[in-house]
Amino acid sequence: MDWTRRLPDGVHIERHDGQGFVLGVALPAHEGLHMLVCPVEADHRFAVELTFAGAGQRTSSQVHCAYCGHQAGADSFLSPQTRRRLQEAAEAVAYERAADQLATMLRGVARRSRGTLQYKPASRPAPRRRIFSFDQEATLRTMTCRVCQETTAVFGIALFCPTCGQRAPDEQFAELVGVQRAVITTLADLPDGQRARLEAAGGLTSIYESAIKDVCAALETLLRDVFHRNVPNPDAVLKTAKQTGNVFQRLDAAAALYRDHLHRDLPAALGDSWTTLTEGMAVRHVLTHNAGLVDDRYLTRVPRTAQTMGQRVHVGLRQVLDLLDAATALGTLLAPTNP
Repeated sequence: MDWTRRLPDGVHIERHDGQGFVLGVALPAHEGLHMLVCPVEADHRFAVELTFAGAGQRTSSQVHCAYCGHQAGADSFLSPQTRRRLQEAAEAVAYERAADQLATMLRGVARRSRGTLQYKPASRPAPRRRIFSFDQEATLRTMTCRVCQETTAVFGIALFCPTCGQRAPDEQFAELVGVQRAVITTLADLPDGQRARLEAAGGLTSIYESAIKDVCAALETLLRDVFHRNVPNPDAVLKTAKQTGNVFQRLDAAAALYRDHLHRDLPAALGDSWTTLTEGMAVRHVLTHNAGLVDDRYLTRVPRTAQTMGQRVHVGLRQVLDLLDAATALGTLLAPTNP
């Protein structure tokens, strides 16, 4: 009997040659994507399409965590459930293969003994038809890498493509802005009682201020990354222009760099949205560096404010929504598909 017919369900021999064989094991998937887990942080779960090398072909053995970017061999990203299923598949195959090889060897010994030895195979136990199986958790959304076109299913903020380790700066920016918009939307959907209690405790203000800081930090990163990707020898350019430190936090300086080296007039292209971004950066500065208290720099950046020196800035829902809209407009403007 062909021993490969005794393998468990979902297990087969992909191919074999004189040196060995490649084992194929069916793995649970959701919409064609199988779950991987970052070896550094178990909460970093994402799903990808598993592809197998054909004869004479090789596939990439490196995977990048979609969230933190950690890079390691593909085997390092297997979930505990996947490892158990593969282990049981390997054990079942090893048993059947060893039993078949032993029977073949004993028959050969009996043949060569010219009748002095006889070999009568014992009845084989019933084959193992089932190995450990599990249901894969359904993923919430998918993203497609613009660089390598691979699709990944994720649960949270994913900034890296598991296959090539890259994502376009505007895609990363849109991801971060989208998270903040989702948070604000969720707050609006809270029952009135819960929302009132959160507001009374200062929770709403804290969330709004965090949104301002996070969006502005993402804005700085976007402007820097797009500049560095599109300007030859960007560090030398910045040094020549005498722009050091967090130059892309200073939107007037960033606008000048884009105008001079990328021939793009961001303030003209964005209009009122650019003003909104400038004011958002000013709010972020005092929240981060001055305990939220209005200073001279803030008054210069936000001349239309009604607040005076020493007062604390107030961040409300409308300001956050306006900043999210302006940030989205900038991300769209800087996407590669735009001139």
